[in-house]
Amino acid sequence: MPLAAPTAHADALPRLGAVQWQAAGGYRRETLPVRVLQFGTGMLLRALPLALLDAANRTGAGAGRALLVQSTGGTTADELTAQDGLFTLVTRGLVHGAPVDDARLIGSVAAALRA
Repeated sequence: MPLAAPTAHADALPRLGAVQWQAAGGYRRETLPVRVLQFGTGMLLRALPLALLDAANRTGAGAGRALLVQSTGGTTADELTAQDGLFTLVTRGLVHGAPVDDARLIGSVAAALRA
């Protein structure tokens, strides 16, 4: 899915939810058990382990979903909850010298809580 031009304000972006998940051809998230307890909601933790869990679910492996615990201040857990645990992972860089500019919807979060 190609990326749109960068937006100056994140508020201008639509909230994610079940409609976007179904439109993206997502797997049946609600049937997967919670198998991962992850402390931390930062970008790196969402981009690596949660993206890998999502990729496994997309193959039909039924790897499960994650329960996130936000242990620091901020609003990430609330924002994830408002978006049904969905977030967009943007990948930019080079693969074999060719530019990569990709965005995909990640659905491996079951819930996000604040400690």
